[in-house]
Amino acid sequence: MRFLLIIPLLFLYNAGLFAQFSDDFSDGNYTNNPTWTGDESAFEINNSNFLHLKATGSDTAILVTQNNVILNTEWRFFIKHSFNSSANNHSRVYLSSNQADLKANVNGYYVQIGSTDDNISLWRQDGSIHTKLIDGAKMSTGNSVNRIYIKVICLASGDWELFAHDDNSSLYESEGVANNNNFFSTNYFGVFCKFTSSNSTKFYFDDFYVGNIIVDTIAPIVESITVLDDKHLKVKFDEVVEKNSAENEFNYFINNSIGNVQSAIRNSNDSSIVDLILTSSLTYEYTYELTIQNIDDVAGNTMSLTNYNIIWYNLKRGDIVINEILCDPSPTVHLPEVEYIELYNNSPKDVNINNWTLQIGKSIKTIPTGNIPSNSYLIIGHQDSESLLNAYGNFVGLSSFSLANTSGTLLLKDEQDDIMHYINYDVSWYNDDAKKDGGWSLEMIDANNYCGEANNWRASINLNGGTPGIKNSVKSNNPDSESPKVDRLSVLSNNELLVFFDETTDSISAKKIFKYKVSNGIGNPDLITSSYPDYKSYTLYFSSPFQEKINYTLQVDSGVMDCQSNKALEKTILNFGLPQTADSSDVLINEVLFHPKNDGVDFVEVYNNSDKIIDLKNLRLATWDFEDQNWANIKEIAPLGFLVFPKEYY
Repeated sequence: MRFLLIIPLLFLYNAGLFAQFSDDFSDGNYTNNPTWTGDESAFEINNSNFLHLKATGSDTAILVTQNNVILNTEWRFFIKHSFNSSANNHSRVYLSSNQADLKANVNGYYVQIGSTDDNISLWRQDGSIHTKLIDGAKMSTGNSVNRIYIKVICLASGDWELFAHDDNSSLYESEGVANNNNFFSTNYFGVFCKFTSSNSTKFYFDDFYVGNIIVDTIAPIVESITVLDDKHLKVKFDEVVEKNSAENEFNYFINNSIGNVQSAIRNSNDSSIVDLILTSSLTYEYTYELTIQNIDDVAGNTMSLTNYNIIWYNLKRGDIVINEILCDPSPTVHLPEVEYIELYNNSPKDVNINNWTLQIGKSIKTIPTGNIPSNSYLIIGHQDSESLLNAYGNFVGLSSFSLANTSGTLLLKDEQDDIMHYINYDVSWYNDDAKKDGGWSLEMIDANNYCGEANNWRASINLNGGTPGIKNSVKSNNPDSESPKVDRLSVLSNNELLVFFDETTDSISAKKIFKYKVSNGIGNPDLITSSYPDYKSYTLYFSSPFQEKINYTLQVDSGVMDCQSNKALEKTILNFGLPQTADSSDVLINEVLFHPKNDGVDFVEVYNNSDKIIDLKNLRLATWDFEDQNWANIKEIAPLGFLVFPKEYY
């Protein structure tokens, strides 16, 4: 009798032990609590506490843990694929399997993330036969970086539902439903990765939950409020809201004589969004208080009275700026030895930068998520640097991130592809020879002077080597009060001129054709195009061609503005003519300083010894190597053109 009693108790104990589990890998391992087995050497827990595939070559890899629940069960997990999915690059999360070897002919259910359809789907596997139960139609896995939160529910009736959302929302959306009760029992839960060599380290998993169906007992929370214009607002909740309470205009109130809204309509495409129309207009750049109360979710949880600040303000160039750059972290001072840039929100409103782009040189990165409150910061770096940098402030990781040590271009654009900030940084911006060799960040002095270059940047003076996530150590007033000036021009052809300004200009004012006029009957240009994205030079196209051996002038009238709206107050006149080919001795090396004293610099002076206008873009400066009997150190002098006039020195 006693023996017969012990056996079922032990069975019940073991069933309870593996009836449900959760694992966020915060303990830094997958070897216990719970224990995962399989291709252990192909996985690791990385610095961000993700279960990370670290395999090599083209192959498949699995990990499993024990689990024996299917019915009345909820599964939740997070995946990240840093690649566009394909037939040879995708993953499966096995919700149930009768055996540990997921590469074998198992019986069970799995969610497939990716493959040729670039979606998520629910499948049943009967040995070697795979049957699709739900073919997801909303979430795409066809991006360079895919971050997806997935939920699956199975009721006692065998009714299945697949849900998902990405970083753009915290609301799970249904991908489809199905009914299937082929299997009532299971032994394992696990992950299966199929990959080619180029993607063998680009699978990430986290936040596994398998257990009882989670019942919603939390009231809805406002996730964001977007002021579309003076009378239209969009309120985004963190979950679906009940229609009647959401559309009750008395549940929304704005102070300063605005009052209750005129109408509130739950969005027909997204039931977590309510569109508001106001009774009267907001004042531009004025902060109001919006009160929201008594909004229910579909489970009947009611939101209590909450106040939110709102402002009608349209983002413009320079509102979100690249505020700090650590491009050469070695040798480290006291910061982590990783690269980063810091963005600063210089506007009066909170800004969501989801799907903005950051171009580093020629490489374009999509920012997957990020919210920057007004007057706050966001750090961007490689995703593997997250555990090192998120201690300094809000952090967003990219799947690839590399900055040039000595000079480079950075271009930040919003979701509409409009430029928010552009810089072309250089090692000279450190203004400190002791710090330019590494370990110290470049910091912007005045964020309002966002087009300022070397005179608005310098090396950090913080003892850590930089100030990620906090106010810059060199922050100070440094306004741009100088008017833009025409620097020079270059002749591109017999009817094209390239005009250079000494700083970034306002392209609208600089592209007005009546501001430019060429002498000798040529007149105004027919078309003007600008250099993108720095707007420091403009190409002028003329219908009448220039003639050889005739001296012309280009007059640039006043009124061209820089990006801080400083106007050029005086007109500028530049001489030019069609350049001729230089012969031997037409351009002479006339003076050389090769060993300057103290803070002096090397230079070469050239003299136009001819009666020709000569373009230096067609010439090179070089040294002669007597040992090799060949030219060495060949340098372009002016690849965009530079005119030298007869009998003049340069």
